[in-house]
Amino acid sequence: MDDDHDEGSELGPPPPADDRLWRHPSELGGSQPIRIVATRPSRGRSVTIGVVSGLIGAAAMLAVLVSIGALETHHTTVAVEQVRQPLPASSSQTSTVTAKVLPSLARVDASRPTGTVSGTAVVFRSDGYLLTTADVVQGSTALVVQLSDGTTLAATLVGVDAPSDVAVVKVRGTQMRAAVLADEDDIVLGQPALAVDCVSGRPRVPDVNLGLVSALGRRVASSSGVMLPDMIQTNVRIAANDAAAALVDSTGAVMGLIAATGAHLPSTADETTVATTTDALVLRYATPIDYASKVADEIIATGKVTHPWLGVETSDLTGDQLAGTGQAGARVDRVITASPALRAGLLVGDVVVSIDGTAVTSSAGLTAVLRRDNPHQSVRITYLREGTRRVAVATLVDRSPGS
Repeated sequence: MDDDHDEGSELGPPPPADDRLWRHPSELGGSQPIRIVATRPSRGRSVTIGVVSGLIGAAAMLAVLVSIGALETHHTTVAVEQVRQPLPASSSQTSTVTAKVLPSLARVDASRPTGTVSGTAVVFRSDGYLLTTADVVQGSTALVVQLSDGTTLAATLVGVDAPSDVAVVKVRGTQMRAAVLADEDDIVLGQPALAVDCVSGRPRVPDVNLGLVSALGRRVASSSGVMLPDMIQTNVRIAANDAAAALVDSTGAVMGLIAATGAHLPSTADETTVATTTDALVLRYATPIDYASKVADEIIATGKVTHPWLGVETSDLTGDQLAGTGQAGARVDRVITASPALRAGLLVGDVVVSIDGTAVTSSAGLTAVLRRDNPHQSVRITYLREGTRRVAVATLVDRSPGS
């Protein structure tokens, strides 16, 4: 075909086959393969038509491949995680929850001879009482509270209870919005949790991180070596040295106060979890807010906190022990001399399954049930001994420091 021909001119019969570069399939033998050779188009219009046709064909072929799963590949997914990444303001639900709880949070700065320690405080009474952790304010010489609206107020230390890692501070001359406090019994595994941290330079713009409640009833050792039972474990990511961030649920209610530091302690013989530096960034532990407020009420009323004591050391049941008893509980590993437990007749190997009708399913659960009671109160203990259910009555005593 000659490029000088006009598109509208008539073409004569084709030249003989031997004089042509192309062949019609009918002119080839049945056994000879057909080879398709891409040639350069001679007209701009032909190029356009070819490109469009190619795109349409490619799209059609892609649709077919997707529909039959031909493009699916098996590969290793790489998860990218960011530490201390504030949630974007476009997250409407998170913004709503934060706006709801923020007026009830504050930053507390505690001056010490060695420097200033800062933490988040929760307003739990409208007359100026705030909750924070003992690690923040213990040993302080002066306290300053900065509210979320920017107001800065001098504060006084009402009291500290190291065994529960709870402290109470007070500001005067202003009415405050008290936080809504969650009920520990309503907290469930897997529920969303926000850590609202006011330690940043501007409490009105806190660090907010989203995670989940990943475990309940954890035993934790505080930085001072105090055992903290029945802690809420969460995977919210905040810096390891930040203290007393508020753990908040999806309704804006405060679930707990996150401890400044803490390492999870194994509670069963076959548990080998060891806290590491990475764990400090990934797993955090919070004191349930209803227990913290109970401690705070005692501090305000009496200046001290009583800690009911049974006098046993316990652990969770192993898998084999659980299969043997058929019921979860707290196994007695040691009975303290001259303790209420010894007087009630408890022995090593007994499994406590309830206190006053409230089920006990773990070692931390036993502590959680007992600390709701008061010293000198008698409790009814149901326990298993060699498969037999028994009942004992013990009168608790106060085991607070200095008592």
